[in-house]
Amino acid sequence: MRVKWKYFACRAATGLIALAAIYTAHLAYGLFLDNTESLITHLAVAGLISSVFLLPVWLLLPSIYPRFRTEKPVQVLLVFSIFLLPVIVRISITGLLPGNSGIQWLVCMCFLLPAAMMEEIMFRGFIQDFFTLRKYPLAGIFISSLIFANGHGGNPNASLIGIVNIFLFGINFGFLRILSGGIVLPTVCHWLWNSITAVILGVPVSGIKLPSLFIPPMLMGEKFGPEEWPFLTPLLLLSIGFLVFSTRDSWKRREYRNMFSFLYLFRNSEKRKDL
Repeated sequence: MRVKWKYFACRAATGLIALAAIYTAHLAYGLFLDNTESLITHLAVAGLISSVFLLPVWLLLPSIYPRFRTEKPVQVLLVFSIFLLPVIVRISITGLLPGNSGIQWLVCMCFLLPAAMMEEIMFRGFIQDFFTLRKYPLAGIFISSLIFANGHGGNPNASLIGIVNIFLFGINFGFLRILSGGIVLPTVCHWLWNSITAVILGVPVSGIKLPSLFIPPMLMGEKFGPEEWPFLTPLLLLSIGFLVFSTRDSWKRREYRNMFSFLYLFRNSEKRKDL
């Protein structure tokens, strides 16, 4: 079988450049953070530096989808409201008590934005595009979500259901990228989720406890955070179903029998002309 080697050589070269950029970013923020004890400062500085290094590499990678559009905000808001349903239920059951963090909670909200931006550029940006060949997003969404979930596996108090739900969050954010035409709205949703759960409500987010405006009067077993709530799982699956339906126009001219785009590598050359 003849493979268009230039196309795949370009992708391989971009991948190597990305690895070099990530390694350089790691060295760079190590210089800034060696003497810093604040976790939220680590997240913010690491997010900013990683974004600066990775964004140009992502822009070098050919993408079949827009990168920075903000289309269909109403549908995106609807999906985010589905995410928040268990949070609303939790508030109605337990209520909230005032926190004692002063204005630190507001600083944390600002510092969480570059961290969310970095993760979206890396996972819904570069990795999703890298593994999406032709116009089939399923491989890119699935693989980027697996890596996204695995990246949270080392967080404090990580649990199986928490990692599964983070994987489902990754799929949701991947489809939000397709639905909205870019990573801007998924980044906003990611940042709002972290801010509302950790900084407003005072529960851990992915195992990380931050200064908060309120504190819960009682914990509901959330050592890892709301990501490990069992009743969040069906809601995430529901939102995935809604997103698949909402993006159905993107699939009209595609063959469902090839669900993962990398399978096209094994088709004959006559059917590989648009790689």
